Amino acid sequence: MSHQINTYAKLIGLDLSRASRAELEAVHEEALSILPMNAPIFVGTEKLPLRQRIAGALRTFEIFEWRLGRTYRPRLRALKEMFRGRERCFVIGNGPSLNRTDLAMLKGEVTFAVNSFFLKAADLDWLPTFFVVEDHLVAEDRAPWIHALRGPTKLFPAYLGYCLNEAPDTIFFNHRPRVSYPDGFDFSTDAADVTYTGCTVTFTVLQLAHYLGFRKIHLLGVDADYVLPGDVAETSDYGVGVLDMKSNDPNHFHPDYFGKGFRWHDPQVDKMLEAYAEAEKVTRAMGRPIVNSGVGGKLEVFAREPFATVFPAARTPEAVEEANHKAAGRRPEGEGMIAPAELTALCRARLAREGRDGRALGLGWGGAVETGFPRLLVVDFTPIGGGSATGEIKDALLGHWPRAELMEISALGETLTVRGGALATPLQSPRERRADRVLAAAAAFAPDVVLYRPVAERPDLHRLLAEILSLHPAPVLTSFMDDWMLRLFGQSKPGFDAFDHGVRVLLEAAPFCLAISEPMGALLEARYGVPAVALANGIEPEVFAGVRQAAAEARKVAAEARKVAAEARKVAADAGGGLKVRYAGGLAGDMGLATLTNLAEAVERLAPRGATLEIKTSPYWMRTQGEAFAAWPATTVFSEEMTRAEYHAWLAGADVVVIAYNFDAASLAYVRHSLANKLPECLASGAALLAVGPAECATMMRLAGTGCGVRVTEDGVGPVAAALERLLDPSARAAVAAAQVEVAEREFALLPRREILRRALVAMAAFEPDPGTARRLADAVTAAAGRWQAMPASAPAFLPAFAG
Repeated sequence: MSHQINTYAKLIGLDLSRASRAELEAVHEEALSILPMNAPIFVGTEKLPLRQRIAGALRTFEIFEWRLGRTYRPRLRALKEMFRGRERCFVIGNGPSLNRTDLAMLKGEVTFAVNSFFLKAADLDWLPTFFVVEDHLVAEDRAPWIHALRGPTKLFPAYLGYCLNEAPDTIFFNHRPRVSYPDGFDFSTDAADVTYTGCTVTFTVLQLAHYLGFRKIHLLGVDADYVLPGDVAETSDYGVGVLDMKSNDPNHFHPDYFGKGFRWHDPQVDKMLEAYAEAEKVTRAMGRPIVNSGVGGKLEVFAREPFATVFPAARTPEAVEEANHKAAGRRPEGEGMIAPAELTALCRARLAREGRDGRALGLGWGGAVETGFPRLLVVDFTPIGGGSATGEIKDALLGHWPRAELMEISALGETLTVRGGALATPLQSPRERRADRVLAAAAAFAPDVVLYRPVAERPDLHRLLAEILSLHPAPVLTSFMDDWMLRLFGQSKPGFDAFDHGVRVLLEAAPFCLAISEPMGALLEARYGVPAVALANGIEPEVFAGVRQAAAEARKVAAEARKVAAEARKVAADAGGGLKVRYAGGLAGDMGLATLTNLAEAVERLAPRGATLEIKTSPYWMRTQGEAFAAWPATTVFSEEMTRAEYHAWLAGADVVVIAYNFDAASLAYVRHSLANKLPECLASGAALLAVGPAECATMMRLAGTGCGVRVTEDGVGPVAAALERLLDPSARAAVAAAQVEVAEREFALLPRREILRRALVAMAAFEPDPGTARRLADAVTAAAGRWQAMPASAPAFLPAFAG
């Protein structure tokens, strides 16, 4: 354990209730000594009581030491994926020119507001997207208003953790002194890693906005024009002058902005302009410029793009100014500054009118962050990872979860397996025995929340979950990947009744559940009356960029080898190198087997031109369905364990990757609402995607909506062969793949999906568990005993009324 952590552990346990002033000062100095940034400009001022400064310093240490990397950096990266590629945003300074700017035009735009912009709140019918403060004087003086503000996502330097609260709407980031001091400024292009000071909060915001990926950043109200009143009091305890205002503020849009009783730092305009010059140079070189769209002002570092050009419908500056003067004249004397409680009420009214229910960024972004990661127990038929589609999506979405806060119970084969938590090695229990050791491990883990995916193949998991909840009541988030309930209804009505009762017990008191797609979510809500959060698989764009690059280099090497071999044989080289088609997944008769055999026959027709088909599947499907492809020599069926990186490389090494669904009514009923787990990876692989299946499938509908991939919605060998014929052309494949990659990066980025799941689990963990759930679930299991046994292997016709 480091010296800082030892010191923290000692200080956090002290009882300071009777400490003298001298003792408190000594503890405060020791608390400051463990902070990574403890210069006076980054810590609490004497305006705060000593005990509050001590507690604040320890809280700041916690953020830097633990939560910055584990909680806040992933959330900032998730924001980047959410806003990647957006055309523009607006960074709003607070100069007097705002009173001549038609801010109504910004409704619906992505906006960054700073410091005391909330003083404008009563004049606007919109809320900023982001709110940023970096100055400790502003943070201390305006903390009640900052905490009262609702709606924007708040972005604060970690060193302000001593006076600004961790909250559901807040992300702290690693803001550091410039490394080029005193000779220059530094503009970070990776704000999740670090941002640098630049003598103005606007410079910080520009680094954040650039990191989030906007193609153009518009500045408003950044006037770079200051006049210090004659009665201002100035001190300089730490190099930068501290200004204490005695009268109204002439330098900002509102007289109370830094009005009487509020402190701020000497603006140092010359240094600001140097910092802005560095920002302009870096962003222009990267092709994502900053422009000044403000009305007037003295800032000429950035190219001008007039506000009236950006918004042709905007009112003139004169008209806006006149309206603001009239509004100011109607305010009663002494009531120019909104009170914190009024600010909260106003924000809530705005959010309610917009239907955002307190969320700045929509569903999945409104959970708590104080605990970061609740203690999570995953109960699922398949283990996390392991090569199965459901296992890999769990690995992707939970790959960042702290290992000590995660335990999983899986049930492959005849064995229950427990991993994670405090277990040094996996614990296994035969399926036919009482699972006492499994129950003991789960109860000792004491989860805050359970993530459970019920499946018809393992009704014993229902029973196990009931026993776990009887020992340790916890809220359960139930997840659905496909409509196995409908398939079960067709296979065995008694089996369906047995499972349906248990599922309804789990969902009757739950605030929401998880669904693989929006159509599946709508179906679940109609069937069970509980809303569903749609959450599918995702990809890490940076990872797949490297995978595609490696595959491209391998293709070049292969092409060169073919050229050398052709020269040796004195024949013309095959420029294309054939057509390598790859499919990964199951071979179930009620999912995709019939279409895959059509694919194999279509590939066989093109085998003389170098076409091959590789089918990677599980040992079970290899054993039970492998022979179905024996008639086509160009098709290879194999089972091989691969790491995720190996699997991605295998996909990227294909010319064409395949998603396949059958066209019969039973298969369509089962897969209609599911989104293929491998869809994001196929789109991002760099290989052309061939998707074959009914147009009504959620996967086919999603592809049609994005206009990417090659889609075959007619049954039979002929349509598939025709599509493959077109894909023999390398240039055609490249065009298809390029469009797919853009869609994958824009719509299937993994980090926002991880954050959606994390917040859903945090929200569920805060939900009070129903102590009767375990008993009712156990009763359902007991009542259903034997009714799910001996179900037929194939499904008869389904009831359309139940299918919806």
